[in-house]
Amino acid sequence: MKRQIKKFGVFQTAKVAALLYLIGSAIILEPLALITFVLRKYGAIPAAADAAGRIPSPAFLMFLPVLYCVISFLTVALMCWLYNIIAGKTGGIEIEFDQE
Repeated sequence: MKRQIKKFGVFQTAKVAALLYLIGSAIILEPLALITFVLRKYGAIPAAADAAGRIPSPAFLMFLPVLYCVISFLTVALMCWLYNIIAGKTGGIEIEFDQE
């Protein structure tokens, strides 16, 4: 059985995708921020590397998932909106399902 995706709910799809990106990036970046904080506190990061800005600050690492969430929301919303326009003219993506 073949079906077509005719339209995406722009806001709903973008919201879900943004939250998935927020959670996924936070899983990686929040522990990294904690490690960076601890390394700076105990002087394990060389002062030259820290002064040159090669080591991101823990605050920046904690903020990155939020920035990633906002950017992904806007990008997914734009792509859904464009898909809806294109699908209206071409019929959309065709998906084949198994019949049960």
